[in-house]
Amino acid sequence: MYIYDQGRTSSVPVGIGQLGGFGKSPKKTESDLHQAIELEVQMKRLRDKAINLWETERGDAKGFWNGVNSNYEKWLKVRDKADMSKWPIHQMAAEAAKEMGDAFSRYCRVVKALSLLKHADGPAEKRTKLKEERTDLEEYWARVDIHLKRRLQNDILYPVPPGGISRGDGRAAFKWASEALRESRKFNGLLPLAVWGRFSIDGQEISLEPNCALSRALVVRLLQKRDGTFETDCEPRPSTTYINIPTLIEDCS
Repeated sequence: MYIYDQGRTSSVPVGIGQLGGFGKSPKKTESDLHQAIELEVQMKRLRDKAINLWETERGDAKGFWNGVNSNYEKWLKVRDKADMSKWPIHQMAAEAAKEMGDAFSRYCRVVKALSLLKHADGPAEKRTKLKEERTDLEEYWARVDIHLKRRLQNDILYPVPPGGISRGDGRAAFKWASEALRESRKFNGLLPLAVWGRFSIDGQEISLEPNCALSRALVVRLLQKRDGTFETDCEPRPSTTYINIPTLIEDCS
């Protein structure tokens, strides 16, 4: 079952009953709902601390954003899925994912927040902002699936040239991907295109073309061969298909 956005060539799977107001969802206990409220308060408190650190330049806010993210994942299990007024929580979690560099989770959460906001008839300016963020991720980012043959210790993924990223979320995304490759030799997520479409993996330069954008391609697969070179496959998206949101966070699909 999918939501179809008029004027677009793709629909987005959101899961009936998962974004609120669509069918039935499991009934929550009073304890669950009380815990959900406590987690919302905690997320907001951690977000405020992160923003204060950033504004005053007094330290690294990463720990607070990680806290927002972990509390959000707990909140997903106890929240009332039928409550469409909770779109700000998904938006706040998208902000945390952006700061962490997890662009895939950010995209999932933006889509969820926007869907709730539309059906809750929320503020028009908030809808516009979320639509712009979703469009930016769909048009200027690509879903990239990378597999390495060997484990490397250095910063193995970085933009070319190194200072070629003008947006902080793009820089954080490269760091996020590099850490995943270092730990498991695998990465499946979003990386930025446009002026940032060139990057290096293990010293080999890779270029992502505009037609690899999330709105135009299902996935860009980069498989490292035994000689260290990469085999690149950009799988185009049929115009009749939908943007498939991977299940990287709970009930994201």
